[in-house]
Amino acid sequence: MERVTDPFISSVLLVLAGYMFFDRAFAWLHIPRTPLFIGEAVLGIGLLTAIWSPNFAIFIRRNRSIQLLVLFMLWGLALTLQGFPRWGIDAVRDGALWYYGLFALVLGTLMLTRPSLFDRLARLYARVIPVWLIVAFARLAMANREWPLRIPDSDVSITYHKVGNIAVHGGMVILFMALIVWPKASAQMRRRITLYSIPAFILLIAVGTQTRGGLIAAAVAMIIAFVLERHTRRLMIVGVSGLLVVFLVAVALDVTFELERRELSARQFLGNVTSLFSTGFAEEGQGVDEVTNTATWRTVLWTNVLDDLLEPERAVSGFGFGINLADRYRYEGGPIDRELRLRNPHNSHLSVLARMGLVGAGLWIALWSAWFFRMYKVWNTFRSGPDRERAMQALWLALAALAILVNAFFDPTVEGPQVGIWLWSLFGIGAYLGMSSPTAPKRPTLEYVGTAR
Repeated sequence: MERVTDPFISSVLLVLAGYMFFDRAFAWLHIPRTPLFIGEAVLGIGLLTAIWSPNFAIFIRRNRSIQLLVLFMLWGLALTLQGFPRWGIDAVRDGALWYYGLFALVLGTLMLTRPSLFDRLARLYARVIPVWLIVAFARLAMANREWPLRIPDSDVSITYHKVGNIAVHGGMVILFMALIVWPKASAQMRRRITLYSIPAFILLIAVGTQTRGGLIAAAVAMIIAFVLERHTRRLMIVGVSGLLVVFLVAVALDVTFELERRELSARQFLGNVTSLFSTGFAEEGQGVDEVTNTATWRTVLWTNVLDDLLEPERAVSGFGFGINLADRYRYEGGPIDRELRLRNPHNSHLSVLARMGLVGAGLWIALWSAWFFRMYKVWNTFRSGPDRERAMQALWLALAALAILVNAFFDPTVEGPQVGIWLWSLFGIGAYLGMSSPTAPKRPTLEYVGTAR
């Protein structure tokens, strides 16, 4: 079985790293002149690998959240098949909202088969943090500027990305260092972690000048960690203190960098924060007038979708997959994201309700409630015992998923592979971690040596 699983393990590590480092540009890699993208190709390899394992059925049978996910995907499959005769490939593309959940089944099954995979993923994640910080700053500086280099067989620039995703990954990186690496780190490693945390916090503030949704998502997750785990407070206080010094210097010297969307400056960040309380939530770092306009058209779009769903014939199953909801309401896209035509109501949670109706929305709420409750149980059970590391891993998984879901309120990110595959991979890893069966494999203690190098 190990020879069979190795190709998928390598490929899933590749796609997770690719989405983390290069976001949408990497997501557009595909076989030329076909709709087969790299995420779907890896998913196919994973399914062929997982279904041959007896652990596939065991993983489903012993996980309530996975059982609910299976029901959610079956409902999505039924609606996709219903819409395919009319809408064709568009129904399949929109079905990414549910079928990326297959990554949860595949990852969980392979971890039962290869317990060392959990440690391998964690160690590799720790090692890439310094490199990712450098790449993230470079991506932010590019700010979706038009470059002549394109992804083959597409009009997508190699610099194309969503800044909100940078913020979410930045929050995940800080939480990983604070929750998992810091408690067992040596004094020398803690100094290195502190050194990495300051640019990570600066990155969040820099991204906050361009987007609000990602900043709010990362902040919510970090505040919860700060409240729940005392050992995270020192690192976060040091990071915020270093950030404050940099911020005051930027204010005093009026440091400003012109990016394509908005300027990167202390003044712009303060304007974005204060506008949250005066104009509502918006995205992509617009000015006050743009924020108001964006919030208005988005609210109208959501309201129209909800009004339609009150009709009896749509309440149960929604609009299904294939229909372009933005076209239905004569929205070709808002002030942001004009490069790609808007197909969803700019909120992944509302997309579930609009496309899958009350049944789909109910399953969506149920599966995430069951999963978060299980992560809470693992954290609460092990946080005071000898296996405290397991509690911290569960908390990190929960907060990472929460950050993605909060950001998905501002942007339809779960429908795309660069976020959807990450989200469902976290879901599958968490379901594996939370298995209470005596047959669940015991994992060795992790040593995060990578961040000290």
